[in-house]
Amino acid sequence: MAAWEETRQLVLTNVENTLLRLLRDVAEYIDNSPVSEPLESQVSLPKELAEAKLVLRFTGGWVRDKLLMVPSHDIDVAINKMTGYQFGLKMKEYLEIPGNAEKYGLEGVASTDAQSNKAGVDGKSKVVGGLHKIEANPERSKHLETVTTKIL
Repeated sequence: MAAWEETRQLVLTNVENTLLRLLRDVAEYIDNSPVSEPLESQVSLPKELAEAKLVLRFTGGWVRDKLLMVPSHDIDVAINKMTGYQFGLKMKEYLEIPGNAEKYGLEGVASTDAQSNKAGVDGKSKVVGGLHKIEANPERSKHLETVTTKIL
């Protein structure tokens, strides 16, 4: 063990706790929903992974900033067995079920570009922004498809 090693407990803000609860609930919704048709850009998964529970992990600069006790509002989430776009579509589906958005203090999902542009900008918006898909581009060292959205 290194001499500089110490243990820190990460303390989440109210918004981060709400986001964590939302993401866990969406993951549970996905795990408990029957797969009726292949998701867009679905690749074949090994049987063990296909049958595994969906796992989400906060990653990137947010983790570094939390450890350094620096405020951060950009949270990257890694997903074990689906793309961010697939997860985003399922989250939208989950939040459109009556009563679900309200559990997180939200008013729903943006239905126009104007609503989507206001989502999450000033911390007062209660609408979830639309999904912005960023395609993989191996020629530019972008090997994974990603998606962005604004929540809370």
